[in-house]
Amino acid sequence: MKLQLLSDYAARRQVVGWLMLAVGALALSTLYAVLVVATRTPLLSGLPATRELFRNVLVLHVSFAMIVWMLVCAASLWSLAAGSYSTLRRFAQILAYAGALSMALTPLLGAAPAILANYVPVLDSRIFLAGLSSFALGIALCGASAASDIVQRLKTNHYEVWHVGALLSIVAAAIAVGSFFTSLVQTGVPSSHANFEVLFWGPGHVLQFVHVLIMMTVWTVLGDYVLGRAIAPRRWLIGLLIAGVLPLLSVPYIHLSASVSSPESRSAFTALMSWGAWPAAILMAAYLIMQLVQAGRTVPQGDNVWGKVETLALTLSLTLFILGCIFGAAINGETTMVTAHYHGTVGAVTLAYMGFGYRMLQTFGYTVGHLARWQLVVYSSGLLTLASSLAWLGTLGVPRKTPYVDQAEQTLGTMAAMGLMGLGGLLSLTGIALFVFAIWRSIWMGENKTVQRVSPHA
Repeated sequence: MKLQLLSDYAARRQVVGWLMLAVGALALSTLYAVLVVATRTPLLSGLPATRELFRNVLVLHVSFAMIVWMLVCAASLWSLAAGSYSTLRRFAQILAYAGALSMALTPLLGAAPAILANYVPVLDSRIFLAGLSSFALGIALCGASAASDIVQRLKTNHYEVWHVGALLSIVAAAIAVGSFFTSLVQTGVPSSHANFEVLFWGPGHVLQFVHVLIMMTVWTVLGDYVLGRAIAPRRWLIGLLIAGVLPLLSVPYIHLSASVSSPESRSAFTALMSWGAWPAAILMAAYLIMQLVQAGRTVPQGDNVWGKVETLALTLSLTLFILGCIFGAAINGETTMVTAHYHGTVGAVTLAYMGFGYRMLQTFGYTVGHLARWQLVVYSSGLLTLASSLAWLGTLGVPRKTPYVDQAEQTLGTMAAMGLMGLGGLLSLTGIALFVFAIWRSIWMGENKTVQRVSPHA
């Protein structure tokens, strides 16, 4: 599979512009996460952190880690798949930057109550909501513009599997947008936690399909690069990607059959994600793991496979996704097992994006140093520790979305698990900080090599 150099310098800079916004969002989410971890760690819970502070920084952490970071990474992939510079995508990028900045500045511009709605928590502030709207509009415009260019590429038959994956993820995103406006028509402008929860429940579940599709798409790019060949026949891979989006055909039926505020609608979207989002990805993950193991055995000393940064990112992403799915199967109520599940799956998506970011920069002629390997090891070790400790707490019945000081029962088991959670959080945050530094150093401080036509597997 070819991740070709864009011949247009402006197009490359446009993609890098999205990457810089993504890295900035990840950096901000790290700063907010430090306070989140502090309020849930026994040794640090004595800091002057109030419950209101916990709720506010949790909203900002989730907003930048799971909304801004991931959707901007999607926009960078869409722009790369489009293959050319676009004035509309430039305008979309400006909207996204402005929206993210408004969201980040909200706490400095006055008190704003936190609304911990699932998938899209918000601060009840006009500035934050306007920023979120501007950001979402920018991402939507980028996707719509890129879709048109990708369709033209498909018509000429000059495309790779990852182009199909990018287009299907845009289709999934469009379904999420449609679900949002359908919910908005029924609920009106939300004014309470319950209204926000209802508004974002359907589109939030659909949005997870977008992230899984892009993760699978990135897996195909990284897999082809590290193996030096196509990981599987094109039709088989495209079939898996289509299988990943097909469950979303039920979204219009769900909206037509039940009110968005009804228990039936809530259960239907939960079942949609529980049974539809993971099978295709699990099948691809299992196949890729077998391919990597086989390649490591057949290549002398495995140097050509296991010595690559992209191999490490791919392997860790596959492992974390499978672990996250296992935790998801163990969910029983609103405990931290839910948090363990999405830290595993979201961590898998993030690791895939990190590996893709390194690959993309090298394809564009930037130098990625040895720090990248250490960064991936530190980040994944932290996430594995964090997700496992949260799962442990979940088996002990510890509720999610509460600071340490709110725990009614503090046993030796909960103390130990929370201590491990703090360690895992520290390691994962350090790994994110190293990623931010590595990317910024490559772009701003590194030497941009002379742009040349890359080999078929670059």
